[in-house]
Amino acid sequence: MLQQISQIMVNRYKISIIALKFIIFGLKSLHHLIRIFMISHALSILINELNKHLQDVYNIPVSKEAAIAGNVSEINHSSEKDEEKFINKIIFTVINILEERSGSSFPGFSKGEATGINVRKESQSAMNLAILIAANHSDYNEALLMISRTIRHFRTMGLLTGETAAPESLTINAPENPKDRLKDFKLSVTMHSCSFEEINLIRNITGGKQYPFVIYNMRLS
Repeated sequence: MLQQISQIMVNRYKISIIALKFIIFGLKSLHHLIRIFMISHALSILINELNKHLQDVYNIPVSKEAAIAGNVSEINHSSEKDEEKFINKIIFTVINILEERSGSSFPGFSKGEATGINVRKESQSAMNLAILIAANHSDYNEALLMISRTIRHFRTMGLLTGETAAPESLTINAPENPKDRLKDFKLSVTMHSCSFEEINLIRNITGGKQYPFVIYNMRLS
């Protein structure tokens, strides 16, 4: 059965076998990639913007952290103390990472104008992330309400850059090492409509539980 689902995702949705393994087996291997591509900072900025919106519009204090980053597959599989951080929260989980390259964006070396010494040139590729946003609230109606507010915010958010994001959104929960932080960036999100096959796969991630959820594609460049 698992092989059949895998083949459907690979053929129909162009998802690689490696990405599919990340989805099915708990996303643990994504943590290394998240650090490499500064995805951790991008995700915290996105979450901070949502928390600020919830405070400005619905008077939910930012300090309450209504939305957090976390591995939704850990719910009901962690210690009671660890699970407390997921209670009554909107949880952002990265479930897939794809790199988008243009023809001239591959890394390489170029000679410095002043010294003539070869200098490593970084890739200018963009990253596309699939983000599962699930509402884990004890009250189901409250969970639906929070997902609705999340969708409403992202519909009107527009393009996020270092200039358009709130200053505090760039610093709250930002990586400690400056090299892991974004400087010049463009971040946008679009909603992804799930098929029934994808919904079944997501239920594998959530341990068979059906949380109110939505998936967004986040493009980072």
